[in-house]
Parts: sequence; C-alpha cells; structure tokens
Amino acid sequence: MPALLIGYLAISLGFSILLASLLLAELSRPRDALWSAIIMLLGLVLINSYESLDGSPMLVILLGFLIISRLLIEISQYRWQQLSEEEKISLKTLNRWKDSFNQVFFSGKKTWFYNIRAIQPS
Repeated sequence: MPALLIGYLAISLGFSILLASLLLAELSRPRDALWSAIIMLLGLVLINSYESLDGSPMLVILLGFLIISRLLIEISQYRWQQLSEEEKISLKTLNRWKDSFNQVFFSGKKTWFYNIRAIQPS
C-alpha cells in the first residue's frame, strides 16, 4: 500500500515539475524535463511492482522518496532566492499566470492541429 501511495505521489510530483517548467520559465532549468520524467518513471515502477515491495525494500524506497522531496524543496527555495524583485512581483500577478496558461494552451493547440493535418490523407 505505501508503494502505491508513493508511486502516485511521484507521478504527480513529476507532472507538477514538468508543468512548472512550462509555466514558470524564470524558475526552470534545462534539465527539469528530464528529472520530471525520471521521477514519473519511478512512480510507474512503484505502482506496477507494489506487491513485491514489502519490508526493508519499501523502507528504502520511502526514505529515498523523502530525500528526493527534501532536495526538490531546497532547489526550489534556492531558485526563488535567485530571482530579482521585479520577477518575484511579476510571478505573483494574475496576468502573468494567464499569459503562461495561454501560451501553453495555444502551443498545445497548434501542435494538435498540426498533427491532425499530418495524419489526414491528401
């Protein structure tokens, strides 16, 4: 049971890191997508093999997940401290978030329609 919970938490954490790197370009770094994919892969492995993880292997996985979570918190605090005051203020405004969501939505929409046109026979 704890493996399932940690697996679902890992998938949601990886997805949130991926989404944050898309929405908050000021806080993202080039390898954030890779690390979020690795965290989501860890979650999938935990969900698929939760029955075989009992006892000490589960304790190791739990402690590893806690260490990864602590490291992510420290990294995010460090990145926040590196921002200028103008960037911190702009991240707190509603217009900044609307613009970010619109950019992600329209780029996804453009990709979707491009793929649909590529699939359709001429």
